[in-house]
Amino acid sequence: MALRKFRRAFAYGGWAAYTLARHGRPRKLLSYNGGIGDDLLCTTVARELKNRNSGRVWVGTQYCELFEGSPDARAVSIADWRIGALARILGATSPLGYTTYNPDTDSDPEPPMHFAAMMCQRAGVNGWISIRPYLFLQHSESDQGKITENQVVIQSTTRAAATPLQNKEWLPERFQSIVNALSGNYSVIQLGASKDPKLDNVIDLRGKTTLRQAAAILSNSRLFIGLAGGLMHLARAVECPAVIIYGGRERPEISGYICNRNIRSTPPCSPCWQRNRCDFGRACMIDISSDTVIAAVNEALDTRRGDLVVERVHI
Repeated sequence: MALRKFRRAFAYGGWAAYTLARHGRPRKLLSYNGGIGDDLLCTTVARELKNRNSGRVWVGTQYCELFEGSPDARAVSIADWRIGALARILGATSPLGYTTYNPDTDSDPEPPMHFAAMMCQRAGVNGWISIRPYLFLQHSESDQGKITENQVVIQSTTRAAATPLQNKEWLPERFQSIVNALSGNYSVIQLGASKDPKLDNVIDLRGKTTLRQAAAILSNSRLFIGLAGGLMHLARAVECPAVIIYGGRERPEISGYICNRNIRSTPPCSPCWQRNRCDFGRACMIDISSDTVIAAVNEALDTRRGDLVVERVHI
């Protein structure tokens, strides 16, 4: 037993020395260890820390590719216990969770401010911050994201998310109605997981792209159409405008972006912040018609694409 512990400590010491030599000693280690969107919001925190000259930042993540080329943070894999142990030894850890799920009510407490602002606050940031994530593509990557002229990206579900929430879901047949309305004028690219409901008359790239390839496609697209989730945050990170079907579970002021066209429905039970349980047949999503979303899509496509408006808040 003692020999096994010694070998483990020796191996850890070698790994720790290598990691420090590769990434440099951090002042902060940010981690959420959630889904793609959560880890993208760590880039918001890293940027605000850099703006305040807070020293070298590591981000513990399962999605290291999100941070390639970042001037704000170095990504370090959190595949095992070692990275957290090293961060604690260095006094650099900053866990950034913004919610505590209650399984008895199947709900999250309503946050007092935007998720990104809460994460910044937990990392010790104060003052004015910009509510947006960041992703940095090389020109060669971005060029490969142009699949065709007048491309629009759509996602039919977020059920493949790290934490899937049924109360965020719309109806695949209504997404199909949007594709039908765009056909002939735009080329629609479907991104997402390989098991997402397949839409007709699309360029089907479900499960066929890396996160960076998906980001490159979004960066070259006129619009993203989908739900609150990872691709929504990825689109914002590369300045792609979006139409997001929010329904009534949560408020876009808390988890989304003011530059997007956020389609809400607010029955008396909204916002409930419940994840999967609903006593009202998910009326907040059912009540959002295809025509309502198509009108928002057309309005967005009639607007010249440029730099997106950035919300700034004080914490």
